Amino acid sequence: MVDLVGDFYREAYRCMDAGAWRGAMILIGATVEAAMLAAIVRLEQSLRRDGYWPDDKSNPMSWPFSKLVKVSKAAGWLTPVTPSADSEAVGYDVNDAIRHVETVRNLAAHPGRYARDPAPDFSDVTAMMLVFDLVDRVALAVFDNLGLAAQLEEKRRDSPGESAGS
Repeated sequence: MVDLVGDFYREAYRCMDAGAWRGAMILIGATVEAAMLAAIVRLEQSLRRDGYWPDDKSNPMSWPFSKLVKVSKAAGWLTPVTPSADSEAVGYDVNDAIRHVETVRNLAAHPGRYARDPAPDFSDVTAMMLVFDLVDRVALAVFDNLGLAAQLEEKRRDSPGESAGS
């Protein structure tokens, strides 16, 4: 599962570098989701012992994003994310940044959601860079809390075709 997280993360950066913002948002969101899922599956026994496991008998592999978030928050894995000055200036609320990840991912991936809810302009490069920066900060905070940050940063840097400084 950690390899999948790394694959998603590298692909998100490839999409960003190519200006394929919908793909970048879907993949960075999938990266966060896969990281939470990997941790939940790996730490099931301690999550149950500490009372963070849901009362139902469902398999975490079938949990929606919201349930992964609920367990991850209860376990203390999701910490506040400090926005960059640019993302704060355009009004992105980062008080609950993980919800922002889910919202952006859903707007990028689900046509019905995009049609009925206010959506970012995926053709606005400046806005998309700001949104990607914020979502990437959330992803890195999740990875850091789960002990994945160093592994994923190394994978991203080693990926062929990555732009310097991204």
